[in-house]
Amino acid sequence: MSPRQQVLCALNRGVPDRVPWIEIEFNKGIAAKLLDENFSLPYGYNGQKVDEHNNPLPEVSLETFKEELNKWIRLSKKIGLDALGMFFWSPVFAKVKETSAGETMEANGLIESIDELKELTGKVTYPEDRNYDYAKIFIEEVHKSGLAAFFTSSLILDIGMRGIGFEKFCLSFYDENIKLVEEVLDWYSEYAVRNFRQLTKMNPDFIWVAEDVAYGNGPFISPEQLSRHVMPRYQRIVKEITCPWIFHSDGNLLPIMEDLISLGMNAIHPVQPDCMDIFEVKKKYGHKVALVGNVSVDLLSRGAKKEIKRNVDNLISVLGKEGGYLLSSGNCITDYLKPENVVMLGRENR
Repeated sequence: MSPRQQVLCALNRGVPDRVPWIEIEFNKGIAAKLLDENFSLPYGYNGQKVDEHNNPLPEVSLETFKEELNKWIRLSKKIGLDALGMFFWSPVFAKVKETSAGETMEANGLIESIDELKELTGKVTYPEDRNYDYAKIFIEEVHKSGLAAFFTSSLILDIGMRGIGFEKFCLSFYDENIKLVEEVLDWYSEYAVRNFRQLTKMNPDFIWVAEDVAYGNGPFISPEQLSRHVMPRYQRIVKEITCPWIFHSDGNLLPIMEDLISLGMNAIHPVQPDCMDIFEVKKKYGHKVALVGNVSVDLLSRGAKKEIKRNVDNLISVLGKEGGYLLSSGNCITDYLKPENVVMLGRENR
């Protein structure tokens, strides 16, 4: 089996000849250290003119993009990563500030009222108006390499929460501000429908849907509020996803797992190890959905290689033999992980 075939087999709850390794995001600094080459473009670059905060991006030629993409392919071949992704995030209406480390982070949401929502959304480029030339090259080159190619995008709850502000968003389900939340969720639902309709036309092997809905203790909003206000919108959106797809959310999903699985995703990621027991999840839900992840990012950042190998070997020996399991970190490959620990996820070190 090729890496692509192994990924698709596992996503369909089959038993591939080797458990594949996939990551939703991969820090380019870690990548540079592992490949011993500089990366000028981040993982997931899609060739658009603005980022998710509507900030202008430098123009990059198709030739430069192809050169950078082939670095990511060489890295994947070297370390045993089995899929590469491209981001198509929904727009984020939040302030951005610079940190002391010279990086940027989101601050307060910008949506204070329905009028402000209309003003902000009036500046958005819609999915039908994007340039997909980079995506076509991406799919072609990744498939040529034998790897799986995926697109990553957003749903509605997490991104709406970031635009309004976490506390205000959660409290709004219980006061008069629910009208603002409903308008925000409606706008993002329409955007997501149009977005996934365009993305599936490109025939990726799968789509990775990022939608944080929980923290360690459980969902951000009650299961009842999720069922009433969010699930009907989810159901409308996911009808547009006509290829295999993975649902990503950090946190404890157990109180809403039945609702989530009813959406028909192929897999759930990352089954966060400090708040969910992946072996119990597999036992209860493995006949309905594949599982991706569960390797602690804390372990990858501070642990020893032998600890990671023990963790990975255990996951593969128990979950891999039953099928429907793909190895992945408990979130993504971030800049604070040890490169030598990341390598331990690859096939040569299992």
